[in-house]
Amino acid sequence: MNTNAYIVTIWFVVATSITTAYLTPIQQLQIKRIIQHPETPIQIKTKVKKIVFIKYMPWIKKECQRFCSNNVDLLKYVYYNSIHKTIRYAYNKEDLYEDACIGFSKALQNFNGNCSTLTKYAAPYIKHEIYKGITIATMQSKIIEKQKNTSINTYKKPATERDMEIQEIKEIIKGLTPMQQKIMYYRYDPETLKQVRTINQVLEMIGISHETYRKNYKKIIQTISESKTPTIEHRKPNAKPKSRRRPNISNQKKQ
Repeated sequence: MNTNAYIVTIWFVVATSITTAYLTPIQQLQIKRIIQHPETPIQIKTKVKKIVFIKYMPWIKKECQRFCSNNVDLLKYVYYNSIHKTIRYAYNKEDLYEDACIGFSKALQNFNGNCSTLTKYAAPYIKHEIYKGITIATMQSKIIEKQKNTSINTYKKPATERDMEIQEIKEIIKGLTPMQQKIMYYRYDPETLKQVRTINQVLEMIGISHETYRKNYKKIIQTISESKTPTIEHRKPNAKPKSRRRPNISNQKKQ
């Protein structure tokens, strides 16, 4: 039996044997061979992924429900419209499920069969895509709200020193590495630079260790400190203030 015939046979076995939402160890091995084999036709790879994806849809929905129950406060991010007295949600369940499907597709693409189960392998991918979707939706909703407020309030307050400093830091962030930008955008609000998430939440979203976070954050602070222009002229520690020269009153009296 040649290679192509062998691959087609494996594909047929997989296609006809998957009857539940979970793969057996044998099926996982067969999926790995089909997806990773260099001579597997693209059509067969696509069909196998489609079959697995359909069979795992109930599990993906359960993962979405589990994420919702464990992250109630995070999903309740809303912004208040003071004109129409309404609350608009930046992220809904349809968006969450769509991002979860994207995460599962990426996991299936990278699945190598080394993990004990496909569900265990795919769970971090799904979480990462959901967190990513929430972050993007949050940023977009704030931009929309800011545009509405700008159009309603024609009068603009003069920029304070703090506003100018924030704007300067934003420009510095654009020049950071992709990993450092992720850390900043996930940890702080993109508009006000106020902290919105804990370090542990950021680590879970990006999928890095505390040590990696610490090294990157140290470089971020160093870059910002070196790039910022000083707004206030600081006096040297032991420098004495210049004494003002007092006018010579005695000469004026003599005259």
